[in-house]
Amino acid sequence: MGGTDAAGLLPAVVRALDAVGVPAEVDVVVPAGRGLDIPDTGPARFRAIAPLSDLPAAMARADLVISAAGTTVWELCCVGVAMALVRAADNQTEGYRAVVEAGAGLGLGGPADVADATSTADTLRPLLTDPGVRAGFAARARTVVDGRGAERIVEAVAAAVGARGRGNTVTARPATEADAGLLLAWRNDPETRRWSRTSEEVRPEEHRAWLRRSLDRTDRLLLVVADDTGPVGTVRWDREDDDWEVSITVAPDRRGSGLAGPLLTAGEHALRERTGPGTPVIAVVHADNVASARLFARAGYRPAGPADDDGFATHRRILP
Repeated sequence: MGGTDAAGLLPAVVRALDAVGVPAEVDVVVPAGRGLDIPDTGPARFRAIAPLSDLPAAMARADLVISAAGTTVWELCCVGVAMALVRAADNQTEGYRAVVEAGAGLGLGGPADVADATSTADTLRPLLTDPGVRAGFAARARTVVDGRGAERIVEAVAAAVGARGRGNTVTARPATEADAGLLLAWRNDPETRRWSRTSEEVRPEEHRAWLRRSLDRTDRLLLVVADDTGPVGTVRWDREDDDWEVSITVAPDRRGSGLAGPLLTAGEHALRERTGPGTPVIAVVHADNVASARLFARAGYRPAGPADDDGFATHRRILP
């Protein structure tokens, strides 16, 4: 309940957990200098422990964490554990609301709400008795925070300067049949297939035939993007009615280098040279692919409607 439990929430939360009346092993993190009466009857067994040096690791091992809605909620989302939250102070309101509305955590209200042990116990009971309910909250929590913020900061800085690093330019060229092996290796990479609408592995002969057809098409632009060290990824544009749909693959050995933004920029420049300014472009992104959604949002793509039944949503912009 925070580093000091300034709102005095621990006794109320312990009483509510005890009132649920189900078997549980409960570790209660008690701030230094605080006393706490631990129930010694009932099916739940409570243990008071001192503040931990690695609290996220301990939380990751738990089935359920009950916490004040401070910055700990983002750690809980990242490790993907079911949580129930108490809004301990006014400055926690926005974080509390964001997590609860996302279905990533169960809201217990504020200090006055948890003071009612019976009502709070009724709210907590499904989380303590149903593993499926806990799993659902944990899965949704992982969609809120994925722990890759530092990587996205690097990508944003790289996109802002238009290159991976000082003196390292990124350029796009049309693909050729000589790129078949490279493109196939990137296409069949497990992480690439994970976010693709067609996730099956492609056989070499299928890929060579696909590449030959692609190079002959006027409604497809297939590009290989390179920096000063060599190829770093591919960008493909496919015409869909009046729109051009983009697909980006960063070379597996270059992921995390801030290249997704520069790849997109280089690909847009190449398409603009073919079609001219004012070209409508779209990106189709899976709802769980948070990094890609943020990439296209930074590039000016805006949602064009809700996701389809498979979780893919379309984002659109007009090339200047």
